[in-house]
Amino acid sequence: MERSKRTVTGVIVFLAFFHQVGLVGLHLESTRALFSQLIPLNLILSVGLLSVFHRPLTLRFGIFAFIIFWAGYIVELAGVYTGLIFGHYEYGASLGFKVAGVPPLIGLNWLMLLYCTGIISQQLPANIWLRSAVGAFLMTFLDMLIEPMAMEYDMWSWQNGQIPIHNFIGWLLVSFMMQYAFHSLEEEKENPIAVPLYLILLVFFGAFIVIRL
Repeated sequence: MERSKRTVTGVIVFLAFFHQVGLVGLHLESTRALFSQLIPLNLILSVGLLSVFHRPLTLRFGIFAFIIFWAGYIVELAGVYTGLIFGHYEYGASLGFKVAGVPPLIGLNWLMLLYCTGIISQQLPANIWLRSAVGAFLMTFLDMLIEPMAMEYDMWSWQNGQIPIHNFIGWLLVSFMMQYAFHSLEEEKENPIAVPLYLILLVFFGAFIVIRL
């Protein structure tokens, strides 16, 4: 697919509009149930568009993405069953079907957040450790914004309804390891919609919190 400026702009506008419609749909009582069911579609669509615009297209990166997808799922599986990584929580119905209590789509969420923040942090004139730390912070910060919405729309729920600090520490550590792996790949990744998508997600989840205040 040719990545002309017009095409890139069109996709970014589409993603912004799609998320804005989703925000309104989730807020309105009459459409809340319908839009809750569309949450997996939003995630799949976002990752699909990211993959279309990723360069360079290499087998090595494809294998890396596959590994991160399953690593994200496995770490969540361990988190749910042990409570040691993120604290005690369980998944609801909004992220689709579950395998052993964990929706495989959560692996796609890890991949999307890692990819967008990795593209941002790779632009820093810094070594791999600092890039990985910045990327991990960006991932964890977005998770902090996601948590209130996730609980309200049955993506997952926490024991006693409280998000533990333990969760964010776990996110920082796991994110850092994933970021280090991302930046260890030799090729410079390029994607013109990765940074805009991260900003769209910040606005989407941040606006949800503001609306609920």
